[in-house]
Amino acid sequence: MALTPISIQSEYLFRFLQSQYDYINSNPRGTGIPHVDPKIFWKIKLPIAPYNEQRRIVAKLEKLLAKVDNCKERLKKIPTLLKRFRQSVIAAACSGDLTADWRKKRSVNHHWQRAKLKDAADQIQIGPFGSLLHKSDYVDNKISVINPTHIKNGEIIPAKNITINALKKSELKRYVLQEGDVVVARRGEMGRCAVVRNGQDGWVCGTGSLFVRPGSEILSDYLQILISSPIVIKNLERDSVGSTMTNLNQKIFSNIEIDLPTIQEQKELIQRVRELFKIADQIEARYHKAKAHVEKLTQSILAKAFRGELVPQDPSDPPASELLKQIKAEKEKQQAELKSKKNPKQRAKRKKRK
Repeated sequence: MALTPISIQSEYLFRFLQSQYDYINSNPRGTGIPHVDPKIFWKIKLPIAPYNEQRRIVAKLEKLLAKVDNCKERLKKIPTLLKRFRQSVIAAACSGDLTADWRKKRSVNHHWQRAKLKDAADQIQIGPFGSLLHKSDYVDNKISVINPTHIKNGEIIPAKNITINALKKSELKRYVLQEGDVVVARRGEMGRCAVVRNGQDGWVCGTGSLFVRPGSEILSDYLQILISSPIVIKNLERDSVGSTMTNLNQKIFSNIEIDLPTIQEQKELIQRVRELFKIADQIEARYHKAKAHVEKLTQSILAKAFRGELVPQDPSDPPASELLKQIKAEKEKQQAELKSKKNPKQRAKRKKRK
């Protein structure tokens, strides 16, 4: 039954239902598309404030929630900005701009050796093909197999259910990783790579990956920076094959051209990239904390509004009891009208009276 606008302001009712979102959706019905359980919905108790106070609550909510929305929009931009910042750091490292002051201080000329990756690596090995490693070979909690999905944000994060036993590992000894190797995803998003760290050696390169074993003229961490740099990613995307999913083969990857500074400058580059990435990581951590806080703000503000704590009460406002009387009167009036419409004799009597 609809109430007159005099009793309950529609925006007030809308905001109240927003405040009950979690409760309304706490026990949905339906096996296909979940929908609201009417029993839950119709049992919600609506706190009725005086009409003028309803207007003040709505006005205050509009101001505060607009600020919250604006804050959310600003926060949305931070991940993109951080991604661009990290890409800029890597690009500056690979171009030599990041260590320009370091070279100037030491009177070192910016003359880096240019080489193909295959000439700077001791080994480049593509992962085993499907005939060597099947899904049925996987067991739980044994020797980790590293596929592209396990390379996340420059680190190797193995899965407990994508592992093989020692016997299968012995059959795949050509693909066993050593500390210092760089594992690279050769499918999907180009540039995903990670260095094999202490405690990770002995794991196995998976079907969708390849690995590079650096030579003496290139450090593992510098190689990771190179492979994840915008220029290398662009070249890999240009040369990769596959219509539905980009795919690197060993020939394409081996012929990547890279610039090699001295080992000393590589160490300086690695250190500077880590320091700048650490700052980005700190900002990202603060972003996630702020995002979680802002996500809770809307419901917190709404809850405060309907506890009567958001706006001051005005003693001159007509009491809410008057609204309840109006609602009751309106309800009785509508019920009477509905009853009379169902009773043709009463309609006929009314016509005679007129």
